[in-house]
Amino acid sequence: MTIDLDAFPPAVKLALIDVGENFGSDDTFAQATKTGQALVKYGDTLRLYGLPPSDIKRLDEARDFLSEAGYGRDLAKSQKKTLGAGLEEANRAGRTARIRGRSILTSTKSALSEQGHAEAAIQVQTTLDATTDSEKIGEELAKQLDSLADAIDPSKAPAAAKASSDRGGPEALDPLRLAAMTLREAVKKKPLVRGTPEETQRLNQIDGIIIDICRRGRDAAKAASKDLGDPAIFKAFKLDKLYPASTKGAKKAETPAAPDRSNETP
Repeated sequence: MTIDLDAFPPAVKLALIDVGENFGSDDTFAQATKTGQALVKYGDTLRLYGLPPSDIKRLDEARDFLSEAGYGRDLAKSQKKTLGAGLEEANRAGRTARIRGRSILTSTKSALSEQGHAEAAIQVQTTLDATTDSEKIGEELAKQLDSLADAIDPSKAPAAAKASSDRGGPEALDPLRLAAMTLREAVKKKPLVRGTPEETQRLNQIDGIIIDICRRGRDAAKAASKDLGDPAIFKAFKLDKLYPASTKGAKKAETPAAPDRSNETP
């Protein structure tokens, strides 16, 4: 492998590891394979929309690393699926709690604005902006749930808590906290590669690299698809190996040009 994992700036390296921790390496391998196949056909096109050949080369190298580590094979896959089921369910429950929290908070913001609580309304909007991304899972989703709970917690946001009191705020507070806690417990149980902590970090970093490139490939494909009027381009780069629930209608974050609200079906 020619990727120098230690050459990444420390903050970038940690961010990649943090992302990679939330995904199984069999899934990232499968997504790298699918995206790589799509790039054989559309790589030259996507270069004009922000995905350079260097990213394509790095994706191939990262996929080779996982292959050498034994991923992408059937070995121990059934055990990984069993252990990962808890995280999948926790993510599903977390997304449901997130939708509920954002709905309550949106209504609360309107009430605060009508009541003249401008500063409190701005704080609520900040939280809504920070929890817009419906693709978050694992620890990232847990942080969104924390933010939503804090925004209607009487000890942290008394004005918003009062405004949400007849809008479901008190009833949603404990479920938001519980969903965040459940997610964190499920993330801890995620199957890890055998070996030293350093090897585990290297694997998570590789997973993060693959996810980052595949996401940017998806974004470039979305732009190209719109510009060229060819929906097949976007379809080829969907992240359905990372988010298998989306293929069953459980998560619709892959729909291009859709407002956030339409992405919130758990």
